[in-house]
Amino acid sequence: MIDQTAEEIRQMQTHSSSAVAIRATRALESILDRESVSYTHL
Repeated sequence: MIDQTAEEIRQMQTHSSSAVAIRATRALESILDRESVSYTHL
């Protein structure tokens, strides 16, 4: 998801910069969620 979003930012193929920002935020949130889950299982 991050790679796809980053590629879209580079190519500017999204409807608006705010759409890019929203998708990038969601991608980062998903990474943080996975990392917090892995830390809670230590």
